[in-house]
Parts: sequence; C-alpha cells; structure tokens
Amino acid sequence: MARPSPKPRARAQGAIFALAVAGWAAGCGPQVRNTQTAKLEGSLLSDARRADALGLTPTAALSTLPARTGDLARALGEGGPEKPPPGEDPPLTPSQSWFVAVKDRYQLSIEDALVEPEGPATFFEPLEDPRFRYLFVDGPVKFYNEGGRDIREGSNLYASNRAVARVAERLVVTADPELRYEEHRDSDDDSGLRFRELSASGRLGPAELTVGRSPLWWGPGRHGALLLSNNAQPFDLVKLSTAGPQLLPWIFSYLGLVQGELFFTRLEGARQVRHPYLAGARISSRLNPYLELGASRTAMFGGEGRPVTARTIGHVITARTENDVDDPGDQLASLDARIIVPWRFQPFEIYGEVGGEDEASGFFSKEAYLVGLYLPRIGPSQLFELNVELANTTVRGTPGVWYRNGNFPDGYTYHGEIIGHHVGTDGLDFFTELRLHPTERLTVFVSHDYEEHQRQDTVEERLNQVRAGVEARVWGGLWLSAFSGLDYWKNLRQVRGDDEIGYVLGAGARWKF
Repeated sequence: MARPSPKPRARAQGAIFALAVAGWAAGCGPQVRNTQTAKLEGSLLSDARRADALGLTPTAALSTLPARTGDLARALGEGGPEKPPPGEDPPLTPSQSWFVAVKDRYQLSIEDALVEPEGPATFFEPLEDPRFRYLFVDGPVKFYNEGGRDIREGSNLYASNRAVARVAERLVVTADPELRYEEHRDSDDDSGLRFRELSASGRLGPAELTVGRSPLWWGPGRHGALLLSNNAQPFDLVKLSTAGPQLLPWIFSYLGLVQGELFFTRLEGARQVRHPYLAGARISSRLNPYLELGASRTAMFGGEGRPVTARTIGHVITARTENDVDDPGDQLASLDARIIVPWRFQPFEIYGEVGGEDEASGFFSKEAYLVGLYLPRIGPSQLFELNVELANTTVRGTPGVWYRNGNFPDGYTYHGEIIGHHVGTDGLDFFTELRLHPTERLTVFVSHDYEEHQRQDTVEERLNQVRAGVEARVWGGLWLSAFSGLDYWKNLRQVRGDDEIGYVLGAGARWKF
C-alpha cells in the first residue's frame, strides 16, 4: 500500500509551530509572576474547574496541566462577582455566593498574581503542601493516575512535602520529596526516598523554560487522558512553554488566549530498546468564554543502537515513518475540546478528546476517544458535583493498536506504566463520580469505575471498582481524609472463570497553609 503524502500534515504542523513562536515573541497576554504550578490533585485546581463550569471564569485555561498557580488565581480574581460592600446586600445566586467564598479562600494567591509588589517578588515556602497517606490493600486492587507509585498488597505509607522558592519574578525552584514504605512481599526495595517533582523554571518575557522532573497532563479529561497523564512516573524533561496563556497580536487575537508547550525526555534503560527518546508538542486556546480547544502530538524514537539524525528528526516532525523499521518511531496525535454551557437552571461542561495511533491521508487514523460530562451543581443546589467520563481505546478489527508499536516492544510506557490512559490497549472505561459538599469544611464522594481490558482477545478481563470516602477540615489548615474501596474482577489476568475481589482502606492528612 502506497504511503500517503506527508505534506498536508507537515504544513499544518509548521503553522502550529509558527503560531506558538509568534505567541512567545508577542508576549501581549495576561502576565502574572512566575509562580509554582498547581498540583493536579490540589484544591485550587478543583475549585477553578468548578468555577469555570459555572461560567464564572471566562479566561481560565484548564486543558494543559499542570496549570500555573498564578494563572488560576488570575482567572479567579478577574472573574465572577465581587464581595458585596459593607452594609449592602445585593442579591447573589448560590453559585455566586460560593464563588465569593472561593475568592476569599485564595485571596493571597490572587493578590500575588494581580497586585504589583512594593519590593522584589521573592519568597521561600518550605511547607507548601505537606501530606501523609496510608493504604492497606487486600487482594487484587488496581491503582491508576498515581504518578507511578507501586502500590501492592499489605501496608503502603507515603509522607511528602512540596517546597517552592521564587527568585524575583524570573525563577521558580520546586521540590516534592516523598518518603515511602511499600510492603512488597516479593521485593527487598520496599522503602526509600524519591522526588515526585524536582524542577527549575525560568521566564524570559512570555516564554518559560523548565528543566527537571515534572508531571504532564494534556487534555480536558478528569479521569484519564489519551496521550499524557500522571498514570506513569513524571518525566525528567526539558520543556519550553508559554508563560501562561498569551493573547496574540493583530488579527490573531481572535484565536483567544493561546498556550504552547514543547517537551523532550529520555526514557529508562530497563526496556528492550534502551533509553528511547520521547518528545511532544501541544497548542491550546481559550477561544471564548464557552470554548477551549487543543491539539497534541507525541513521538517516541531512537534508543540504544538507533542513531538520531537530522533525517530522523524530520521524519518525526512529518510523521512519515510510523512503524518503519529503517527509521523507528511511535507517534500519537489528538484533538480535544471543552464546551462550557452556563445555563442558570443547570450549568454543565462537556468535553472530549479523539486521538490516532497511525496516519492516513495527512490526518491521524485508528482512533480512540474520550468524552465526558461535568455538572458543577445539580439543579439549584451547590451541594453536589457529578462527573461522568467514557474512554475507548479499541480499534475494531485491528487488535492491539493503542500504546503498542512493533519497533518498541515495551509499548508506550515509562517504568512499566502506560503514559496515556490507564485502561490500556483494546480497553473501555466508564467512570462516574458524585461529590457532596454539606459544608465548606466537608466533602463526601462515591465513585464507580467499570473497565473492560483486551476486548478483542478470546478472554476479556473486566473490572468493577467502587470507592467511597470523606475529607474534612478539622482545625485551621489541617484536613483529614478516609476512604474504602472494592474491586470485583472477572476473568482476572484473562483467565476464564478466575473471579476475585480486592479491598482497600485508606487514610490521609494534609496541611494547607
């Protein structure tokens, strides 16, 4: 079969790259100080997402993560209603009243983002996010989006703290060491210290360069992402990005607030093709208050015994040699969108991502997809949040496509974990979560995750996973949490009739200053 011409794809990618460079050079978008990134599991990101789906932050950029704390705080500070003046009581809807309380909660971050400092904007925060977590596992239990943690049966303890230092408005150093104890009954390496994050970011005008270990999450998915998620261990990378969303000059301002990101890393050596390279590029834009769009691409290439030349780089850019034994590469691409519908009686957000593992006629093929619906409240009540998400990586008639490649037998993985969506190849994942907020100090959640694995094999593995838990602020900035869960497996490890149940109990504490 003749290879399709790469020219349409090359031209499109050249235009995207030129647009990203123009954004970096222009630097005429909203500028905040180069603050630290917001944690993917942190409350700031969670509250920012809820406020955006309520239609209260029309300039938020939430599909290229981790987002910078300053950008989230800016969106909160500039959006929605202000707190009523003393002595006045203008009518506020329940959503607006909740948003005013959120702005009060993050007032220091908002001031740091929007108010010019009187002196140098330098600080050291040695206890930015101290956390303790204990998990007890009995039987087969699946964990995902854990940043590569190796959680198995028995007791698992994690103690971590994120520290951040900022020098003026140009340099941020972030360290997130974690002490761990994992009761592996088949391994001597059950405890130690590792860094979940260790990076330095420097800003020059509208561009930002990050070097070190840092997580990446590309796309609007909340339960997973097709190309990049935090399912695997964070990369040791070099990343060039816009310093937050940028407004391009001239007629390009109609493209909205644009973000661009490029990264490059080298994967581990404990694989059949040792130390291959992985690179990726993404561009996204908040086109208007109701729509955010994104386009992403990653490529794995090279490795020990496979020299990387200018020709190799050219083929990576044009996607010309997917599965070519003479110039090995494994490439993925996706398009994604978030649509915000802030109806007064029922606001909601719908989002989706479609990606391809191959190329045909200048566009990707062999598609997988992810779609989701998020309700920031249910009816007039602020008590509830509901999220429903479906992901499908099955290409009917072509088994074993996603996250696999003949030139890289270990697949699209890092330290044994899938870099993209945790459901894996030939998978289906249907996730539902309901969150209840009786008071500002208390959150209760219940979730169900249904998964099908290896759907085109003769024996299909299935998983029903149920979780329920609570988190409460008990004193000052101290939050305590607990949860329990059950995993019901059918045809475990694709052994017909092997149906098993696993249990997990967890408790945690965190301190938010």
